[in-house]
Amino acid sequence: MSLFDSLEILSYNVPTSQTERKILKTLTKIRGGNAYAIWKASGLKHYPTVLRTLRKLEEKGCIEVSVQGIRKQKQHFVTPLGTIVSLASEKNLLKIREFIEDNSSKFRELKKGSAEDADDLLFNVVQSMSFRGRSKKLPKKSIDEIVEDEISEHLANTFLSIQEKDSMDTITRITKVPWVRQLVLKEIEGYLDWSKKQVEELEKLKANLMLKR
Repeated sequence: MSLFDSLEILSYNVPTSQTERKILKTLTKIRGGNAYAIWKASGLKHYPTVLRTLRKLEEKGCIEVSVQGIRKQKQHFVTPLGTIVSLASEKNLLKIREFIEDNSSKFRELKKGSAEDADDLLFNVVQSMSFRGRSKKLPKKSIDEIVEDEISEHLANTFLSIQEKDSMDTITRITKVPWVRQLVLKEIEGYLDWSKKQVEELEKLKANLMLKR
């Protein structure tokens, strides 16, 4: 599936109103601030509307709040998910791609070593970010961590058909990237350990069945 398809999923998992999108754009422009500063910069008529909207955006994972200064004022900042949501509302695929690349060294390395796999990964990264924005249980993760998780899942699926040439070609291609190569070696060790245990259990089962003849 394409990056454009992921935007449809994103809009479903993290739906936003026109007011919410306006606040996100304002926060991005002023690079964070307190509710009053956001209200003034947004051009919205009613201050309570801004307060309600900020609470909703925080619940959706689009902004984060920190308490700063002697007066303990709440400062609001756009999260990576909030930036993606804001760019998605404009259907700005190029900016989304650039944002992920700018904020993930692992994605940059993957793009340099295997551009084909990097492009395929974009959909999964945006989709994962949207799921995490909607969930109250999933832990927060950086874009780098999400990229690694998605590659790990991709490898797990590839290992299931490792005997096929296409799967082996994928592994060969993607392991040109140093951090992916290390991840593959780690995954292989895990699979070998799991396979060994499976073989041991099968041998036990076979022995038991032979005794029952």
